[in-house]
Amino acid sequence: MCDISWLWTAFIFTGTREKLAALVNDPGNCRPRKYEIRFLFFAVNFVLEDG
Repeated sequence: MCDISWLWTAFIFTGTREKLAALVNDPGNCRPRKYEIRFLFFAVNFVLEDG
């Protein structure tokens, strides 16, 4: 499996993990921006293809 530590670093710096947690806790309070959704799709696809 590939090293995804850079991915977690990106999540931390972009605050995406906190926003996802907010979405899970309160879907109406915080909605992800389009670029964040695209980043998530890119990250998942990259891990699946590279792994």
